[in-house]
Amino acid sequence: MTGRWQTSPSAAMNAAGNYVLAWTVCGGSDHWDIYARRYSASGEAVGEAFRASSVNGQSAAVAMDNAGNFVVTWVSYGRGWGFEVFAQRFSAAGEKLAGEFRVNTYTRDNQVSPDVAMDANGVFVISWASEKQDGGHQGIYAQRYSPTGDPVGGEFLVNTTASEDQELPAIAMDPAGDFVIAWNTCGGGVFARRYTSAGDAQGSEFRVDPALAGSTRFVDVTMSDDGDFVVAWTVYDTSRPAGSDIYVRPFDATGRPRGDAFRVNDWVPFRQENPSVAMDDSGRFIVAWESEHEAGYPWAVFAKCFDANSVAEEGEFRVSSSPGGQFSGQLAMNNRGDFVAAWDSRDIKGQNTGIRAQQYRWASPLPACVSGVLWQDSNADGLRNPTEPGIDGTQVRLIRDDTGHVISTATAAGGLYQLDTLHPGVRYRLELVGVPSGIRQQSPAAAASDSWSLALNVAGAAVVVMPPGTVATALSIGDNAEVFGSAKPGSPLRLKWLSIGGAATLDLNGSDLVVECAPDTCESALFQITKLIAQARNATLIPWQGRGITSSTVAGSASLMGLGTVSQLTTGGSILVRCTWNGDGNLDGVVNADDYYLIDSGYLLQEVGWHHGDFNYDGVVNADDYFLIDSAFIGQTCLFSASNRVLEAENAGFARRDRPPQSPRRPQMAFFA
Repeated sequence: MTGRWQTSPSAAMNAAGNYVLAWTVCGGSDHWDIYARRYSASGEAVGEAFRASSVNGQSAAVAMDNAGNFVVTWVSYGRGWGFEVFAQRFSAAGEKLAGEFRVNTYTRDNQVSPDVAMDANGVFVISWASEKQDGGHQGIYAQRYSPTGDPVGGEFLVNTTASEDQELPAIAMDPAGDFVIAWNTCGGGVFARRYTSAGDAQGSEFRVDPALAGSTRFVDVTMSDDGDFVVAWTVYDTSRPAGSDIYVRPFDATGRPRGDAFRVNDWVPFRQENPSVAMDDSGRFIVAWESEHEAGYPWAVFAKCFDANSVAEEGEFRVSSSPGGQFSGQLAMNNRGDFVAAWDSRDIKGQNTGIRAQQYRWASPLPACVSGVLWQDSNADGLRNPTEPGIDGTQVRLIRDDTGHVISTATAAGGLYQLDTLHPGVRYRLELVGVPSGIRQQSPAAAASDSWSLALNVAGAAVVVMPPGTVATALSIGDNAEVFGSAKPGSPLRLKWLSIGGAATLDLNGSDLVVECAPDTCESALFQITKLIAQARNATLIPWQGRGITSSTVAGSASLMGLGTVSQLTTGGSILVRCTWNGDGNLDGVVNADDYYLIDSGYLLQEVGWHHGDFNYDGVVNADDYFLIDSAFIGQTCLFSASNRVLEAENAGFARRDRPPQSPRRPQMAFFA
C-alpha cells in the first residue's frame, strides 16, 4: 500500500513463527484507519493488506494465539463521547470473526492507548488508559475475553494509586493465561501489576524503576512461557536536556526482581525513545528502540540481545537500513527465539515510505530437556523386556527451585514422558506423582513382581535435582546438563546404569552414589567412575569445579573432604561413591589406623585409586595424599561420621578382605623426610 501515510506498527507472532502486522493509515482529511497483513514463518506475505477497522482508528495493537487466530484493537473517535477503544477478532485465515466491538464500558471522556495480549488458546485481555473514570485522574483499566470474544466479567481498574495520571499501559501474557500490565505514572515512575489466568490480582501494584533523576515514559513488557517477565521504559535525564535512555528490569514469575534496572543503549549523546521488548521461552530477550543521530542517521531503530541472565550477547545493532528517519520499532517473538521487527519508515525529506519489517532467527540456545520411560519392572532387573508394560498416567513434575513454577506431563502409553520447556541453567526438582498403588519403586527391598523402574535422560543445558533416596534404573546426563543429588547425608542415589557426557556434571551434593554392576565388570566401572571424579576434582585450579562427578558439599571443604570410591563384591556387584573425609580409604566415616594401613600399602605397591590412598585422584600415592589424610585426621569430628554411615554394613568387609586385622597405631607422616 502506497500513497498514504502509514505509521505506528504493532506485531504478533505465534509458536510456529507465523506473524501479523497491524498499523495506522491516514486516509486524508484527518481520517485514520487500521490495516493489517499476515505473513508466513518464512516471511512471505499471505494475501494483501486489509482494513481491520470499519469506521476509523489509530494506535493499533495486535495479539495472536498458537493456532494463528488474532485480535486487533485500536482507538476510534466520533462514535460516542470522545476517544474509545474498539477491537476486531480474526481467524487464522484472516477472516473477520463477528463484528468489531467496543471494549470500554465507561463511555464518558476519553479512553486511549490500548494494548492487547493473548494466550496459546485464544483467551485475550485488552488494557487502556481511561480519563477521569477513577475519580478525577487518568487510570489504567482492562477487560478479559474468552476465545470466542465474549467478555469475562466487567472492566476493572488496574492501578491502586490514583493521585496522578496513569498512562501508556502495556500488557504481556504467558501461554497459560497469566498476565502482567505495566504503565507509566505522570508524576514519575513505572509501575506494574500481576494477574492469574482467572483475572485475580497477585498482590498490589509495585514500582518497577528505581528513583532515578528525571522522568519516565514509553513502557513495554514481555513475558516468557513460565511467567518470567521484563519491563522496558524510557528515562529522560534532567542532567542531559537533549538526552534520554532505555532501561529494563527483569522479574521472575513470582514478581521478584532478577537484579537491578539497567541501561540498554550504548549510544548516549542524544535521545533514545519508545522501547519494545520481546522474550523467548529460554528467558532470552531483545530490546528495540528509536535512536537519534546514531551511526549518521537522524533517527534509526536499534536493538540489543540479552541472554537469560540479562547479560548482553553483543553490542547494540541497527535494525532499520533505509536512509531518513525510522521510528516506532516494534518486536514480536515466538518461544524458539524467531522474531520480527517492524517500524515506520521515512525518506531523507521526511516523507513516509510505509511500514517496513525485518525477520531474524536467534541462534537457538542449548536445549533443556528431560525425558525417559517409566515401566513395571516385573523381575526387578532394570531392563525392560517386551512383557513388561509401561506405566501411563503418572505425573512427572519439575519444580523450579527459585520460583516454584511447575512444569509437568503425564506418562503416555508405554510409560514415555518428555519435558522440553525448561530454562537452560535453571534448577528444577524432580517429582513423580500418582504411581499406581501396589507398585513400589525398584529397590533391593521391593519384591520383583511389584516393582517399577525409571529411566531418566537429562539433555542440553537442563539442571535437575534428584529427590532424596532416588532409585532409577538408568540416568543419562548429556553434554552441558547437570544433575544434583540430595544435600541430605545418607540419601543414596541408586542406579543400575549411568552415562555422563564429557561436558556434563553429576553433583552428588551430600548423597551417596551406588551404581550396580556385574561382578566381572565392577573393576572396569570403578575405573570409569574414578576417571570422572578425577576430571571434576583436578580440571581447574580450584578443586571440584570441573565437569564429571563432583560434590558441592566436598567443594566447600576440599582440604578435609573428598569423594571416596569402592568396588563392592559382597552385595552382588556395585560401586559406592561417598562424600567423606580425605583419607577415609575404607569409607567407614572415620580416619584411623586402618586407613593409614591402606595408604602405606598403596605407596609401597604403587597402586592407585581412593582405597589405595590416592585421595587427590592424580594417579599416584605421594606426600600430597599424606598431607590430606593427616589434615582430615586432625580435623574430623564425630558429627560427620555419625551422619554418613547409611551403607556401612555393605562396606564392612571391603577394606579388610585382603589383609589380616591390624593393631591401631599412631598416625604419622612416616615415608617422607
